[in-house]
Amino acid sequence: PHLVQLWRNAAARQRESRSLAALTPREREILLWVARGKSNREIAAVLYLAPGTIRKHLDNVYDKLGVSNRAGAVGYALSIETKTFADGQPS
Repeated sequence: PHLVQLWRNAAARQRESRSLAALTPREREILLWVARGKSNREIAAVLYLAPGTIRKHLDNVYDKLGVSNRAGAVGYALSIETKTFADGQPS
């Protein structure tokens, strides 16, 4: 029973870590700009940051969401939002 509970706890932590709640406000903001089709350079200009800073934020987003590129991050975020909306639960 203890091992089963440890497994359940680990699975719950993994689900939480792959949610949008794991992202910082800046990471969420950058992901929103990516979803709007903006390049790193365009996002950097809007937010008055260096393009390398945007790239680093996106690397953190990819790690937190368990994806490998911008399309995967946007797709994952949209799937979470769609599921949350369909379930009627706040994100």
